[in-house]
Amino acid sequence: MTTTVAADAFAVPFKLHHTAFDGIAAASTIFAMLQRSVQEQVRPPEPRWVPERSLNALEWMAGTASQYVAQSLRNARAIPGLTRSAIKAISNSNARAPAQPVTRFQKPVSSHRVFDWVSFPMSEVQVLRAALDKPKMNDLALCIIAGGLRRFLHLKGELPDQPLSAACPINVRGKGDPMAGGNHVSFMRVDLATTIKDPLERLQVIIKSTTHGKAANEDLGATFVGDYLALFPYPLRAATLRGAVRLTSKGAIRAFASTTVTNVANPPGDFFFAGSKVLSYAGLGPVYDGYGLFHTITSMGWELSISATSCRQMLPDISTYLDCLRQEYAMVLELARVKQPDRQRAAGKATGHRKPRSNGSGPRRKQRAAVRGTRMQPSLHAAKEALHIDNTSDSRN
Repeated sequence: MTTTVAADAFAVPFKLHHTAFDGIAAASTIFAMLQRSVQEQVRPPEPRWVPERSLNALEWMAGTASQYVAQSLRNARAIPGLTRSAIKAISNSNARAPAQPVTRFQKPVSSHRVFDWVSFPMSEVQVLRAALDKPKMNDLALCIIAGGLRRFLHLKGELPDQPLSAACPINVRGKGDPMAGGNHVSFMRVDLATTIKDPLERLQVIIKSTTHGKAANEDLGATFVGDYLALFPYPLRAATLRGAVRLTSKGAIRAFASTTVTNVANPPGDFFFAGSKVLSYAGLGPVYDGYGLFHTITSMGWELSISATSCRQMLPDISTYLDCLRQEYAMVLELARVKQPDRQRAAGKATGHRKPRSNGSGPRRKQRAAVRGTRMQPSLHAAKEALHIDNTSDSRN
């Protein structure tokens, strides 16, 4: 952890099972336990919550039978639409993307976990985004994660020749109340472009991939994943998923993605817990066989946090991995700082804010204009050389 806190600060872990909450619902539940000020008093809910009456065995059986019949009718009505959506999405998406390379994180996980996170000042991150033409916060964080993962695997001599990708949940709850709980998510696979050393080039690939993935998800429909899984009885789909996970961890089939990255935007402003101010916030995530690295992106008004959850055998030196994330962020920040003045100079030239020239400067101006578009900005080029970034797409230095 990079955030410096007071000596009397304390941590409060919350553990919420994913069967009851997706990321948005879990975050909303946690923040419902916090207060907006030290003076705010916690009030009991209105109306007062009362548990439902316990059912007897006959009522359980009757309820199960009626729900099975209702679900079967819904499935029959949904099949034609699901088929059309799947055909459309496959034809328009990156579903034919190459199989994922196997890394140390596509192995069986142990019962031991490691967890930690890095935090960056939000004010600095916003300046960084402005210098990079304001990419989405999620795309920028994915670029940093991709670069950190690239650095770590290269350090271990394990960087694959093929690009890694991330499985990213998409919130499909819409305007529904997240406090209602439940899982309302879909997924997209994002190309992390880990074969590209230049973070600015990598960011453009990630932006294109996330845009494409969201469009494909819209083609499928927000509830496609849940509706499709509902076609199969729970015991069958549970056994199928467990079997697929085991086969993935043994290398019999390739993983859908190399890591999971979820982004949960938190409410703005300050928060307090039992009279103490919240100083930092980070989220854990589930790891399982074949999918042994989980990232959570969270943002507060004062910080952007990127956490990593993994298996202790896969990531025994998580501090090294966090250093790789910090180094990648520092590189992106340095290139953005150099790029910002270049953009300002280019904007000044485009709007005609130039120093007066002598009468004999006309032909020379035309000559410079003819070659201006064929060169990289000198300062950005020099910065990339200083950071040992060449301009080829597949740099493995």
